[in-house]
Parts: sequence; structure tokens; C-alpha cells
Amino acid sequence: MTWKYDANRRVVGSMGMWFVFLLSAYGVPLLIYLVFKLPALCYLRRRDADETSRAVWALTIVAVPVMGAVAFVVMQPGGHR
Repeated sequence: MTWKYDANRRVVGSMGMWFVFLLSAYGVPLLIYLVFKLPALCYLRRRDADETSRAVWALTIVAVPVMGAVAFVVMQPGGHR
């Protein structure tokens, strides 16, 4: 493996590895979290339930990253408005 250097003798292209690492460490889990959370919260707004149970479900969906949204969709509390 050969290293490429710029004019200041810094290794060129080394940020690519860190970008991939940070994207896989933080970006992918965040994307999965948002993919589950946002539809569940939108679905919660359309459900016919009292305010207390909707607040508890909203906190559960936000606080328990993926399993809160999955539990909400599986249990389907309340009815449609």
C-alpha cells in the first residue's frame, strides 16, 4: 500500500476511512431510528385515544428507539379518527 502526500506532508485520502466509520457508527443507526419513529408518530396522531395514552405512547416511541415504534404498530392502541 502506498501513501499519497500533499504539499504539507499530510496523508491525502485518509478522511475517507473516518467518514465511512462515522457514517456507519452514527448515520445508519440514526437513519433506522428515524425510519421507525417518524411513521409511528404520524400514525399516533391519527389514532383515536385519550391524551394521556397518546402522550405515554409518544414518550415510548421516542425514548425506546426502535422497539417503541414496533410495539406501537403491533399493539395498535385506539381506533382511527
